[in-house]
Order: sequence, then structure tokens, then C-alpha cells
Amino acid sequence: MVGKRETGFTLVELMIVVLLMGILAAIAAPSYQGYMARSRLNGAARMVFSDLATARMDAVNMNRRVQVFFDGTQASPAATYRICDDASGDGAVASNEGRNIARNIRNHYGDVSVGSNNDPIFLPNGTAAKLPTIKVSNSKGDLDITISIAGRALISEPET
Repeated sequence: MVGKRETGFTLVELMIVVLLMGILAAIAAPSYQGYMARSRLNGAARMVFSDLATARMDAVNMNRRVQVFFDGTQASPAATYRICDDASGDGAVASNEGRNIARNIRNHYGDVSVGSNNDPIFLPNGTAAKLPTIKVSNSKGDLDITISIAGRALISEPET
């Protein structure tokens, strides 16, 4: 009679695999946290970029000025901004006029702040006035969003 051959893993083999997985996880965790912070920064910048493009298109579609009011400055960034339009038609946009769409960037990206040195105004022809640089920042760094006179926004690394 031929003996049965046992197959499988021993407890020692399983413990070694679990130990190796733990060591690899401990090595990978810090770089993963940095990756996630950078991803949140990029996502927040894309969200602000998208809202700026929407504000520009709203100015063209409604044939009136649309302004984005940032609650923070570049030196002291905040988490909120508002998009308002010139509903009264007087040529000036008040910070609570028109549709008054409020955004809180931390609802989606918890550690990110946004601030601007100027609040951009989009004109009915799609161009922009008060050409700002908007700074989006968190613990992993900063990204700048600049708006050209033609009303186009661009995300870039800040100049050093």
C-alpha cells in the first residue's frame, strides 16, 4: 500500500508569509499617504479649474458678468468660494448676487485650501478681467491656477 502524500502549508510557512506582508505594508504606507495627499491636491485643483470654466461659460450663456469670490487669499487660504453673476445688470457683481453658488473644497478634499490674490471676473464675451493667480495648497505642496485675458485657466506648479 502506497502512503498518502500530504499537501498544503505548515503553520511556520504561513507565519513567514504574514510577517513578510507586514514588513512590505510598513514600508509602503508612508509613500502611499504622500501619494494620496498629492492626489487630493490635484483633484481639488481640477475642481476649481472646472468651476472657473463653468463660470466663464455661464457668462457667455447668460450674457452678463460672472465673478468668482474666494474667501481666502494666497497668504491666508480658506476652503470656500462663491460663484455669482450680475443679475441686476448694473455692470458690477456683488458677492451675494445672482445664483450665488457656494463651494466648500473640503467637502471633497479634506486637507486642501484655496486662495486668490484677485477675484476673477468673466465678461459676456468669454474674456476675463482682474487676472488672478489662484493657489491651491495642502501639506504636499501648492498648485497655481492662472487665468489669461482670453478667459482660459491653466493649472501649473508654482514658480520658485
